[in-house]
Amino acid sequence: MAELLQLRGVGYHAGPRTLFSDVDLTLAKGDRLGLVGPNGSGKTTLLKILAGFEAPFEGERSSTRGLRVGLVDQEPVLDAGFTVLEIVLARLDREPGSPPGISADVAARRTLGQAGFEDPEAVVGSLSGGWQRRLALVAEIATGPDLLLLDEPTNHLDLEGIEWLEKLLISLRSATVVVSHDRRFLEAVCTRMAEIDRRHPGGFFSCAGAYSDFLEQRERAFSELRDREASLNSRLREEIRYLRQGPKARTSKNATRVARAHENIAELDRVRQLNREPELEAGFSDTGRRTRRLLVAESVSVRYGESSCFTDLELILSPGRRIGLVGPNGSGKTTLLRTLLGELGPDSGQVRPAPRLRLVYFDQARDQLDGQSTVRQALSPEGDTVTVGGRKIHVKSWARQLLFRDDQLDQPVRTLSGGERARLLIARLMRTPADVLLLDEPTNDLDIPTLEALEQSLVEFEGAIVLVTHDRFLMDRVCTSVLALDGQGGYKELADLAQWERTRETTLAVDTPRPRSATAVKPTADTRVRLSYKEKLELERMEDAVLAAEGHVESLEERIASPEIAADGAVLRQAYEELGQAQAIVEGLYSRWAELDEKA
Repeated sequence: MAELLQLRGVGYHAGPRTLFSDVDLTLAKGDRLGLVGPNGSGKTTLLKILAGFEAPFEGERSSTRGLRVGLVDQEPVLDAGFTVLEIVLARLDREPGSPPGISADVAARRTLGQAGFEDPEAVVGSLSGGWQRRLALVAEIATGPDLLLLDEPTNHLDLEGIEWLEKLLISLRSATVVVSHDRRFLEAVCTRMAEIDRRHPGGFFSCAGAYSDFLEQRERAFSELRDREASLNSRLREEIRYLRQGPKARTSKNATRVARAHENIAELDRVRQLNREPELEAGFSDTGRRTRRLLVAESVSVRYGESSCFTDLELILSPGRRIGLVGPNGSGKTTLLRTLLGELGPDSGQVRPAPRLRLVYFDQARDQLDGQSTVRQALSPEGDTVTVGGRKIHVKSWARQLLFRDDQLDQPVRTLSGGERARLLIARLMRTPADVLLLDEPTNDLDIPTLEALEQSLVEFEGAIVLVTHDRFLMDRVCTSVLALDGQGGYKELADLAQWERTRETTLAVDTPRPRSATAVKPTADTRVRLSYKEKLELERMEDAVLAAEGHVESLEERIASPEIAADGAVLRQAYEELGQAQAIVEGLYSRWAELDEKA
């Protein structure tokens, strides 16, 4: 494929610290590169270098002439007073890229309809965080970039939004680089992976394949590093044994052996440091309380404006119960958490906490952090010691357990990366023993090693948990049940996320012929049977049926292309649903045709 952009020998430093050096990277049309690494390692910086917004300290960036680059930040800023249509039109006006012969207005409405926006005149400020994130993605993609750079694009999206984004990115012809901690998302979308980590030569490692392939290849690389440490250990023992033989071994003739021993010691220390993987050591602490009814919601109903978030909700939180809260953006997940917390009063029903109940709440907006304070002050407002799990430790030791470097202690909170701020807030919550954890999107911006440690901490927590997260891996591992809100006042308790996904598919299904599997089992000579009379007729008429079905698909595609349909978001969305169903019928007919033909 044609190359779009190249980095050669690129390096970048943050003060005295080297983030990465000697990075070589080539991006071609159709590439979908996933970029991972610890918080603060330089992922966002590398994206900005790729975009041309940041200059590397060394090396060079080259690209094809006229390369159009689109970048969606971790926290995109949209004008709350604009309509969703105006946001997209503004991007098209600055970077014209709409298809020939189609006005920017029609192109924008069509793009919004495809993305699920039924009302293009809706004001941005009225949208939930997830729909604002979706709008930022749509507005950038509408410009038709050759290279699309996305920094944590799944943040604030609900699970349906993530699935929409997966399909969208797979369908794009442009090259894509995505920074994400969502492991299932990376597995579904990426064709290549890269990691920024000090343990790799130059701090950078890349390979072809999905996320699972990357894990295997990275483990091989780290295994070689561990073998290198073992080899150095063995060599150093031999050198030390020789030097201990006595004065004869330490003559000037053997001075080179002494120098070599010192070199081995220095190299061994360096390799040991690389092999020492940083690991979050802190965890949530529970009070040990065993009251069976920690928190009870009885016939609780809450309305938001004209819509109902949930009606007659019944819920009992007991020790060890870990509930995953799912539903579309705007369905009331955060509202439910705040109702359980006591910040919001229900319109009817009541929430009854046990006496002296200790609740800990993680706010997805992270408003509990003061950006002007230092990391030291945020971790230990009382002084140089902090009480964690009933024991006092020095703030520097506490910071190290939380993967903060010593030089970050006097750094203002506002200068931290998104993941470091999330880790800081989680650390503050870990100081307080709790009966119930109410966690609203705690995983946003966290790196994958911290995510894995958080998962383990939540599994080991013996109190009750209500968790809102878009991270499907984490929810599958942590939650003992799922509470699904439908956004229309209804709710349903389910065993796990997989059951919710099956329930959604059933709910969304329409009464159209269901296509058969495209991978029909080929019968053997012993099991093959002749066609029945009805099957013979079906086979004879199959070609006509396929032609008719394909004709219906073509007519729907022509309908979608008309400016009248594109101008109405709701109608356009319905048309795309009909097109998907028609295409599924065609695929089913072809599968059935192959099955009958094989049987004949």
